[in-house]
Amino acid sequence: MPVAYQIDTHQRLVCISATGTVTVAELLALFDAIRGDTDFTPDCSLFSDYRGIRPLDLDVDGIDALAQNAVDIEPHRCRIILVDNTLNYGIGRMYQSHMEIYAKTPALITSSLTTVRDELTRVGIDYNRVCQMIGSSSLPNTR
Repeated sequence: MPVAYQIDTHQRLVCISATGTVTVAELLALFDAIRGDTDFTPDCSLFSDYRGIRPLDLDVDGIDALAQNAVDIEPHRCRIILVDNTLNYGIGRMYQSHMEIYAKTPALITSSLTTVRDELTRVGIDYNRVCQMIGSSSLPNTR
């Protein structure tokens, strides 16, 4: 399966990773699994590492479905989506707009290491722990 997640209850963090071609159905199933996980609470932040997705298999209807069914988190937490190419960045920005329509916590779409580190620090999450969770010694600056 090209999508997976881990929950760190101490950091109140969900890390999502995806590789290969990912479908809307797979992402929706992932969101359902996270919501159903007893370790998940709405005071978790969400960090999604989508650098391994080639190509992102989404259209406007899929983006809308994902935004409507996104995992709810509290407004003071963060939702970060890390991408590594301009096409996925553009799709991410569309997702961000749809999230605002459905009054969910907005998503920060970025390919910048500095932005990721700053946003995680803002909500008190250990950047190094995120790197451990996604199996990387550091998140590369891809832009």
